Amino acid sequence: MVGVASLSKTPQNLIRTKECVLNLPSEQEVAAVNRLALTTGSYPVPAHKLQRGYRHVANKFKTSGLTPVDSQTVAPPRVQECPVQLEAVVMGTYHMANDDSGLRGFVTCFELRV
Repeated sequence: MVGVASLSKTPQNLIRTKECVLNLPSEQEVAAVNRLALTTGSYPVPAHKLQRGYRHVANKFKTSGLTPVDSQTVAPPRVQECPVQLEAVVMGTYHMANDDSGLRGFVTCFELRV
């Protein structure tokens, strides 16, 4: 299970594609992960993200300096540099805290494929 904020594009993508890769970085990938902080693939950048300092980035792999590699069982790519790469399909999404916009989100359950 993974919890994600409902204002993020992540839950929309998970619901739409029903697939993901959970790339777990090590301390060696800290700089690359930090380069992605406050970036979004959404264009235009939503107002709530602009207020928090986000900027649009069309290619997060290029911005991060990480390398995409084909997954074995799902469409999204894995991150070559991450020591742990978990391919998964969405088994269910469950809303939580719907009446609190600060906490509203999803809990997503996955079945691991690799």
